[in-house]
Amino acid sequence: MYREIPARFHADHCPERKPSLLEEMQLSSYGISHVLLVNSYEAFYVDLVKKYKELQASVATSLYSYYNPATVEYSDKAISLSLLSHGNIFDLTSNTFKRGGLHVLRDAVQEVLSNLDEYTCVIVKGRRFSGKTSLLCDITRKVPQRDCFYFPSDLLPDEDLIVKLFNETRNGLFLFDSNTLSPDVYGYILGNEPLLLHHNHRIVMCVNSSDNYTQTKIKTCIVELNSVFHRDELLQNRTKADTLGISRRKPSNTNDDYLYLLSDNHLVDLSFLDIDVSQLDFWGYMQLILLSALDKVYFSDAAVLGITNLHIGNFMNVCGPLVEYLPCTPDEATKHSGKLVHNSKLALINALSRCDDQKIVECIIYIVRNCRSYYSHRRFYIEIILFDTLNQLFAPKPKSNSSSAAFMRSFPLS
Repeated sequence: MYREIPARFHADHCPERKPSLLEEMQLSSYGISHVLLVNSYEAFYVDLVKKYKELQASVATSLYSYYNPATVEYSDKAISLSLLSHGNIFDLTSNTFKRGGLHVLRDAVQEVLSNLDEYTCVIVKGRRFSGKTSLLCDITRKVPQRDCFYFPSDLLPDEDLIVKLFNETRNGLFLFDSNTLSPDVYGYILGNEPLLLHHNHRIVMCVNSSDNYTQTKIKTCIVELNSVFHRDELLQNRTKADTLGISRRKPSNTNDDYLYLLSDNHLVDLSFLDIDVSQLDFWGYMQLILLSALDKVYFSDAAVLGITNLHIGNFMNVCGPLVEYLPCTPDEATKHSGKLVHNSKLALINALSRCDDQKIVECIIYIVRNCRSYYSHRRFYIEIILFDTLNQLFAPKPKSNSSSAAFMRSFPLS
């Protein structure tokens, strides 16, 4: 039968003196056989919580290396530019994020944190180079009340590790960077929402495209990480860029657009963004032109032009991370299965400026001739031959007028 413990023995009144014989008898009736004497309950409670967290951390660290990663700030100009251009901002050997002098706190960070109160899982959707890893870095700094487990892109954790972490820890925040979820781990997460809720765990997944399936299995929301900065983010960049004495980011710049802007005036190595146009065949040239003019190429449009999956694969291999495949949204799915998109128009235009003029002309002529008989693709080829598009394709080149004129002479648009 439940009996109320005398007020003087409540947990918020830990005794600071040895209890009397009568008090010991009363405590014994409640099953209390030992009494801990402390000089100060407040100090004792603080030490107790600290020791508990240390023990909890030691257990978590023994299970996984990248637990509660640290963050190191760098204000040096050279290091900041290196981290922005091609440096990996997470150091696997030291379990440390590196924040350079140009690091900007994205608006999406607060959006993710707000949704974690309501949702078991938050999916951060953003293209390559949109800043997903930097966002995860900032999240770890904003949740001191949670234990963070970060899964970098270099790692593909197995299911056994995730099972142990989910079951043997509490109050965890699991941060999965892009390309870190194997099918087994993905399936385990989707099938264990009750366990996540019971242990008060939360998950943040970074993906390069839409993930509608997750939303059908666990309570999930999607946060979009834009490739271009919003107003407050641009203001942060302005202050940081002025401090380092470098060019400010423009409102329309993506991250790699900004890199190209900086490369004109600073020692920024952008070799990882270069497209080796010598490796492009006719079909590669055509895809490069289409993406430069249209920003996206649907597979159904590519098929009309005779571009096969093999051609697309070869083109993506040459372009590397600048070009990627995305599944279509529900609004597009009725007409298209997927599409090619780019991560920087500036990079594509830069590549076109190094292409052979005559090959560009031949590709445009081929596109027009093969699409103009298809009514549904009329807009497709008209966009290609519009004056502004042609001007964009040829403008970076010294012989732009002669190139454009050559196209007009080669193909009577009427």
